[in-house]
Amino acid sequence: MRRVASLPGFIGKPGSSATALALYAAAIAISAYLFAYVPPFRYNVAYAVPIALTDAMLAYVSVGYMLRGSTAFYRAARNVSLAAMSLALIAILIAPLTAGLFG
Repeated sequence: MRRVASLPGFIGKPGSSATALALYAAAIAISAYLFAYVPPFRYNVAYAVPIALTDAMLAYVSVGYMLRGSTAFYRAARNVSLAAMSLALIAILIAPLTAGLFG
């Protein structure tokens, strides 16, 4: 294993798990705010469906970080969180293109 400076290295796994929970909760709240109030995301189904999946993935990862302390979960959760963030970026890019179609 290589020695790299990372958040878990500085504040430990429990501290970084709590930080991830807070940041993912903020991301979920921001996506809900965008869906409710900000055009072109407001009531846009093309944005809502992938973002709902993204929010579920982020909630799974953040709660899993707090409940499971295994290294295997951290490795698997990293891939899930990267997939969720990629899906969110795609949804954010597609929403303006479909604003008048579904919303």
